[in-house]
Amino acid sequence: MLSKKLVLTFVSFSLAIHIAILTAVGIIDGRRNHQISVFTVDFKEPLKDDESATNKERKGNSPTGHEDAEDKSGETINTKSYEREDTVNLGSRNTKYYSYLTKLKENIKKNWLYPKQAYIWKEEGTTVVKFSIVEDGSLIDICIIASSGFKSLDTEALNVVKLCAPYTPLPKNFNLSKLNIVANFQYGLAD
Repeated sequence: MLSKKLVLTFVSFSLAIHIAILTAVGIIDGRRNHQISVFTVDFKEPLKDDESATNKERKGNSPTGHEDAEDKSGETINTKSYEREDTVNLGSRNTKYYSYLTKLKENIKKNWLYPKQAYIWKEEGTTVVKFSIVEDGSLIDICIIASSGFKSLDTEALNVVKLCAPYTPLPKNFNLSKLNIVANFQYGLAD
């Protein structure tokens, strides 16, 4: 009976020490609430009834060899994968895409506006948007990966990315079929 108490005491002591060590190195942090909320916006046009039926009939017969998936609402989702793709931050300077990104950034800046109502209400924040450009310059995906906290600011960031499309085709020397770009849209008011 004494040996069971001794083993139980040893195990409890060992567990307490391990928890203390993990907490000290930051693996366990009881002080923070780690909730990340990400949402995606889909800008595809809704399918007409006859187009929807045609797509459902074709499902699984994709010429790319990839099957389309169906979500819970019954809509077909393109699951085509791209063989050669890369992801880069729009503000990256030390990348082989620097020249392309600089022109793209200038184009977006020319068209980007501070929403009038947000300016009046003094709304500030940073919206982080991820969008994808394919070889011919078409915009194929766009989503918010971090919200500014204000719908008007987030909407304007999405709108300017859409407005600037189509983009310049990807240069052949990139050897990419898809370039994913992460862009920070920082809204701030000078005092």
